[in-house]
Amino acid sequence: MTAGTALLGLAGPIGLSIAGVAIIGGGYLLVKGMFDKETLEKIYINVCNRDINSYNLAIIELHERIDRLNNEFGIIRNAIDDISTFGNDYDKMTEQQQYTLGAYVNLMNSSVQLLVNPILGLQPKVTENDYDRYMDGKEEAGRFWKFKGLIISLANMLYEIDLNDDEKQLLFESFKANDKFLEDHKIKRDEFDFDIMRQVEGVLNSR
Repeated sequence: MTAGTALLGLAGPIGLSIAGVAIIGGGYLLVKGMFDKETLEKIYINVCNRDINSYNLAIIELHERIDRLNNEFGIIRNAIDDISTFGNDYDKMTEQQQYTLGAYVNLMNSSVQLLVNPILGLQPKVTENDYDRYMDGKEEAGRFWKFKGLIISLANMLYEIDLNDDEKQLLFESFKANDKFLEDHKIKRDEFDFDIMRQVEGVLNSR
């Protein structure tokens, strides 16, 4: 997987974190009290801080790995020069050339992986496989199939975020009251019930 492909996977969690700002500033909170607003703000601050910490760690790791790669570029340049003299037919290469070619290929692959791995660590933590594994054999799997994407997105948003029962209920109510959230996830207001939040929690607890 390339670094570019890995970055595409970040859009979902980041989008949901940003959407929290709109929820906090939306009409729902004009009805709710200041305590609820502060509670929601705390939840989204925790989500943002979690993501910022992950990005900062990835940046530090990337800098360290780039420094390491800078030391290997000379070897890679020499490898390219050597390989160009081997010809295009692997079967006609000497045993030493074949061995050298394999060593250079491994070096280049490991160099690419040095940059990709930190980015892969930023990808969503909850995947379709996690969801499918959690739902496997459950009677309610059919009911929640159409909400699979939403449940996975919310699970990634709330990954490693500790919420008490009141906070879960408040977050649910804020989602349900937010027209943009419902529109983006193609779900009707009367379809979005607290059972969806329970499935989110179930997916997270099953990992």
